[in-house]
Amino acid sequence: RFAAKRLETVLSTDSSTVAAPEKHLNEIYITVLRSSLSTEYTDEEREEHCDMLKYVVGSIIVLLSPLPTGCLIALLDVAEEDVSQTLEDLHAILNIPEDPTQPLRLHHPSFRDFLLDKKRCGDDSFWVDERRAHEKLASRCLALVSATGGLRQDMCSLSQPDALRSERGEETVASSLPPELQYACRYWVEHLQRSQQSIADGDTVHVFLQTHLLHWLEAMSLMGETGQCVRLLARLQALVASSASECVDFLRDANRFVLRFSSILAEAPLQVYSSALVFAPETSVVRKTFIGQVPQAVQMLAGRDA
Repeated sequence: RFAAKRLETVLSTDSSTVAAPEKHLNEIYITVLRSSLSTEYTDEEREEHCDMLKYVVGSIIVLLSPLPTGCLIALLDVAEEDVSQTLEDLHAILNIPEDPTQPLRLHHPSFRDFLLDKKRCGDDSFWVDERRAHEKLASRCLALVSATGGLRQDMCSLSQPDALRSERGEETVASSLPPELQYACRYWVEHLQRSQQSIADGDTVHVFLQTHLLHWLEAMSLMGETGQCVRLLARLQALVASSASECVDFLRDANRFVLRFSSILAEAPLQVYSSALVFAPETSVVRKTFIGQVPQAVQMLAGRDA
């Protein structure tokens, strides 16, 4: 009942006047978390609630950019009711806005530190394994960007290869790329990196790249993020297992592809399917993989046999 007031008092007090401010915070946080568990729960229900709490709250604290509740639900692929029930008794430690378009935030970053520190948390029912949390988010981001109806060619109906990104306003981009999909596009690589997973030939990441690399580049262009793609591809290269020769070749060529055509892709997203592919070297792995996506009219104009 008084957790929020106590938390505010501890956080607003000069640390030099508090014997053990961290200990006070630990007590407040664990009290709030334990109080969210109904005394009427069976052991099985308690375990299920704790698992959902760790998944939802664990995701909130490791998100690389805060998301509104609805977008978080879509990203995590959980029922709205489950999220509502999980968060309803956590207002003392989470800022849960009434406006569904506003992002969920922590009242104080010390809560993140508490949950991620196994010793500080002191209760495995609530402790969040940071690496595992990033692994789950990486998986969910990849599921979103790979889903049917997610990333696809000409997402914003630009129609013409030379159409400029500036011809579509933010609202148009947002309607085709909702916040959770934009989040997945921006951050799937970083979550993968922080999960310390490696990439192997034929795995989820490899299949995504072979299927959706150009769609992802188009989406990043629409969001004004083309400049980040080389850095992200370089991070992926660092995650590839030494035995994954196909991935090594694909990502090396993808990096060259983006470096060569980044200036035009940043301005005209659909050029990724036309001039970028047409004028890539015929030995390019990316060109060989996606040449079938070049519009026939562009093939004829280029005068090249695609």
